Amino acid sequence: MDLSTIVGLILGIVALFVGMAMKGVTPDNLLNPAAILIIIAGTIAAVVIAFPMKEIKRVPKLFGILFKEQNLNSDSDLIRMFSKWADIARREGLLSLEAQTDEIADPFLKNGLDLAIDGQNADYIRDVLTEEVEAMEERHSAGALIFSQAGTYAPTLGVLGAVVGLIAALKDMNDIEALGYAISAAFVATLLGFSPDMFFGIRLQIN
Repeated sequence: MDLSTIVGLILGIVALFVGMAMKGVTPDNLLNPAAILIIIAGTIAAVVIAFPMKEIKRVPKLFGILFKEQNLNSDSDLIRMFSKWADIARREGLLSLEAQTDEIADPFLKNGLDLAIDGQNADYIRDVLTEEVEAMEERHSAGALIFSQAGTYAPTLGVLGAVVGLIAALKDMNDIEALGYAISAAFVATLLGFSPDMFFGIRLQIN
């Protein structure tokens, strides 16, 4: 579990609700079923239209990235690791590195070391690993684009929800008190439209 994501979410939600309280807005003012339906269902529909189903099926897995802490090797760890391998290969030969592959958790590093043990030349290993990196970047870019587009659709649908709410509010202007409540409820859609991208979209795009 990525601690920074949890802390950021908590701080963001606290800041939002404290700001609302300072303005005299209560949480129940945000409970607008029509706005929630327009934004959530509308965003899902727009994403499904924009992307093939094979990409849509990856969304639950991509959501897991949001709360998963990335365990990456530091530069110093990589330097120590490669220095150790070079020393072993120099003293005992490349085949002696086979015993080291079981200790490698990173599939990318393991694949590179296996190619070296098999006696492939440096250019071939570089080409294979470069193609693997490019394929990975392509997959990740496709996943990030889903959330990037969803972050674009949601605020737009929030504005649409606000317009729909204003149309409903202005159809009867006889009751001023009810009119004020209806207008405030209409703008809830705009707030809800921006909230998902603010709290989740940026993190998912970065990851």
